Amino acid sequence: MFEAIHCKNLRVTDLQGRKLLDNFNFQLSEGKIHALVGGSGSGKSTFCFAIQNLLLNNLNLEFDEFLIMGIDFKKISNWKKWRGKEICYIPQNPADSFHPYFSLKTQILDTFKEIGVSISILQIIDLFEKFGIKNIEEKLEKSPFSLSGGERQRVLIAISSFIQPKIIIADEPTTALDSLNERIVLKDLIELINAGNTSLLLITHDRRIVRELADEVTVLKNGVSVEHFFLNNKSLEGLKEEYSKKLLL
Repeated sequence: MFEAIHCKNLRVTDLQGRKLLDNFNFQLSEGKIHALVGGSGSGKSTFCFAIQNLLLNNLNLEFDEFLIMGIDFKKISNWKKWRGKEICYIPQNPADSFHPYFSLKTQILDTFKEIGVSISILQIIDLFEKFGIKNIEEKLEKSPFSLSGGERQRVLIAISSFIQPKIIIADEPTTALDSLNERIVLKDLIELINAGNTSLLLITHDRRIVRELADEVTVLKNGVSVEHFFLNNKSLEGLKEEYSKKLLL
């Protein structure tokens, strides 16, 4: 099976030599959902930023192997387009993806222009209607902050569905949502994965979401992978590490 992400002995350290990720091994298979779980400070976000080549300058990245869509990490040059077209990032707080002073339409068109993808206003309207965003023509002329948190998440997922990236990184995508919007957003994500060969790296601490969505799970603690398993042949009740049990049971 093709691996969208493959890393072997990936290490991230700061200027003081503190290890944020220590010999981390990870694989994300094509069309699969791999959940990465762990407490605060475990290294989840560090890995997300490493995949996108967005680590801070004071952090040092080393690895034995690091492939994104089969391409050596060091050989990827045009990261600006790569991040928007091949890898889409859906943050925990969707407000982080938008500017408060420009209209939603302006920001969407700029996003597509930046990655070299053509889209018309009519296509945007049709796309967002499919994702259940109502009165979209009116909302396109306003600030993204006039939308609810759930609507902003759905906008990001809708954009991803049009781009059809190879990898989606969803960092706690439902944390800020109520139960109704959480169900809607998760449904949208599943449909997006099932529609093509998109692979999903799901960062979450929600054991229910892990049970419902994940094909594969890796548990991080203090930058170290302490447990890894496939959900199709191992139930969560078979966890070996106490840390994993505390997070997932």
